[in-house]
Amino acid sequence: MKLFSIVIIALLIQTNLLFAQKIGFIESYNPILKHAHLKNYTATKFDVKHTENLEYNISPYIDSLFQENNINVTKYSDFNFSVFEKISSNYPTASTNFPNKKIISALNQFCINKRIDYLIIIDRNDIYTAFDPYKNTFDDTFDFGITTHDGTKKRIYFYNKLRIMYYNFKTGKLEMAFSGFKNDGLLHSEWKSAKFETNSFDLKTKNLTQPKESQSLFLDEYKKRLKIEFERMSEKLKKDINSTK
Repeated sequence: MKLFSIVIIALLIQTNLLFAQKIGFIESYNPILKHAHLKNYTATKFDVKHTENLEYNISPYIDSLFQENNINVTKYSDFNFSVFEKISSNYPTASTNFPNKKIISALNQFCINKRIDYLIIIDRNDIYTAFDPYKNTFDDTFDFGITTHDGTKKRIYFYNKLRIMYYNFKTGKLEMAFSGFKNDGLLHSEWKSAKFETNSFDLKTKNLTQPKESQSLFLDEYKKRLKIEFERMSEKLKKDINSTK
C-alpha cells in the first residue's frame, strides 16, 4: 500500500511539474491528406499529373497526441517559419542542437515575448536528397499522402514532409529527429508501399480506384509513425522538465 501511494505521489509531482511549465505550440503544414499521381520523372523532379483531395484532416489526431501524453500547450499562429528555410534536415542523431544562430535567436526572442519555457514545433521539411526527384516535386500544398506512378500501376507509395521539433528556452537547444533514421521514424524516407491485385489508379481520371482501402493503409502507417515520433519527443521534453526540479 505504501509503495502504491509513493508511485501515485510521484506521478502527481511529475504531472504538476509538466503543467507548471509554460509550453507553446506552433505549426506550419497542410493538414489535408491527398493523393498525387506522378508521371516518369525528369532529371530534377516528378511530373505531377493529377492531385486528389482525400478529405481527411490530420490535425485532430495530432491534437489528441498532446492529450494522450498529458502535455498542456498554448497554440500560437504568429511565428515566422521562414527562419527554418536554410536549415539542413538530415540529422543522424536523436538529439540535435542546431548551430544556426539566426534560428536560435528567433526562437529565443519568441519565447521571451510569449513568456514560454518550451516550444513544440510541427512543420514541413525536405528530407529528400538533392538527387531524389521527390525533392522538387511538390509545393506547400502537399505535405503528406499517397502517390501513384505510371510505371507501377498496381502500387501506392507513402509520402511525408512533416517533422516534430521542440525548443528548450532554458538551454537554447532545438531538438528534432527523435527517432533518427530508424525504420519506425517519421523522417525515414524509405516508407513502405502497398500493392493491389488490380490497378491502384484509374487510367483516365488518375484517381485512386480503391480510395478507402488506400487511405486506411496509409493512415495506419502514418499515425503509428507520428505517435512514435511524438512520444519520443514527449519523453525528451519531460526529461528536460524534470531536470529543472
